Order: sequence, then structure tokens, then C-alpha cells
Amino acid sequence: MLNKINPFILTAVFIALVLHSDQVSGGATEDQMISAGKLMRDVCLPKFNKMKKGKFLYESSLKQVDLLMPDSYKDDYRNGLGKCKDVANGIKNNCDASYAVLICLRDNISKFVFP
Repeated sequence: MLNKINPFILTAVFIALVLHSDQVSGGATEDQMISAGKLMRDVCLPKFNKMKKGKFLYESSLKQVDLLMPDSYKDDYRNGLGKCKDVANGIKNNCDASYAVLICLRDNISKFVFP
């Protein structure tokens, strides 16, 4: 289902940007940034296996750090993941839980790179 939606979403966003390109100069508007964030949360984060049903997948995240991150980032990320593994506990809203984990990671990892 996601594979069929992604091209449609990207096409719709592209058309909207082209139609309103005369109104945007020098970067993205706040609405565009919010839309991009929602797209990342809804489409990309599940593919990175960091969150599932509002629960932070700590072990999966550690495996991805080991596989994907450069050696200079690994220790900092492991420490940050350890500090943030329980931050989403008790938060019922999946979006709020994802946000809480993201903010915690940003605050606890000095070289934070958003997925």
C-alpha cells in the first residue's frame, strides 16, 4: 500500500510546489517543512524500524547504528539511544511518542543526524 501511495504523494507535492513556486523564494515555507516532517514520520521512520505502535525499538536501533553509522558516530549514538530508550513509555499517542524520542535523541547525541 505504501509503495502505491508514495509516488502519488510525491507527485502531488511536486505539482503543488511548481504551482506555488512564485510565492516561495529562498527556501521552504513553514507549511512545507511541516509536511516534510509528517512524510518522514509516516513513511520513512517505519522503514528505519525505530518505532512501532508508539514503542521505541531499542535493539533494532542499535543494530542499525552498527550497520549504517560511521565509526566516529557509533559511541555517541549508542549512549544517546540508551538514555532515550524509555522516554516514550506511557505516551499513548504514537505521534507524541515518536516526537518525544526524536527530541530526546536530538538533545543527547552531539552529532545528531535525523534519519
